[in-house]
Amino acid sequence: MKRISLSIITACLVLVLLPTPSALATNSVGGACKKVGSLSKSGSTALICAKVGKKTIWKKVLRTQTPAPQASASATPSASASPSSNPVATIKSSGDVKIDVASWSYSFVYSLDDKSKRTSEVLYIPQGKILHFTLTNSADTSHGFWIPGLALDKEAVPGESAHFDFTADKLGSFPGLCNILCGRGHAGMAFTAQVVSEEEFLKKLSTMSR
Repeated sequence: MKRISLSIITACLVLVLLPTPSALATNSVGGACKKVGSLSKSGSTALICAKVGKKTIWKKVLRTQTPAPQASASATPSASASPSSNPVATIKSSGDVKIDVASWSYSFVYSLDDKSKRTSEVLYIPQGKILHFTLTNSADTSHGFWIPGLALDKEAVPGESAHFDFTADKLGSFPGLCNILCGRGHAGMAFTAQVVSEEEFLKKLSTMSR
């Protein structure tokens, strides 16, 4: 009798200590569950009770990722946009500018380091830069290339070219003229020289005729 009672007590203890089916289910994907659609959790994994065939089992909840917000079209820079629409950007430097001065009635042709040319009736000079002048004269009389405010005085001899370098150290607008009595039309041998900053000089170049 004692032996039978001990067996019954032992069996009861085993039944009490055994985990219930629902407890097993929460720790195992594929374990049996009762109510379809109910949720549970196994560690960090979320489970849902689903019907598979004739059975209801726990399945892992598949999480959907929220798509990253798209940048607005207005905030996205256009790949085809030009980095700069300023024509000055096409001019490399004023450091290698050569100026051809043609007389009669002075005009100025700027030869740039990219082989392009610009023409102006006004002599624009970048402050502090060494400029290379070529003074030519195809007439039958000499002309003076004189800018008194810049202490620049050169003679244009018929059939010859004079080469000289010049650097202006002060800003401003200075009248230029022929200081040799060259005959009829002498009064038309006047021009204006403007000494400007390098930035302003490049802007002036971009607006000159080619």
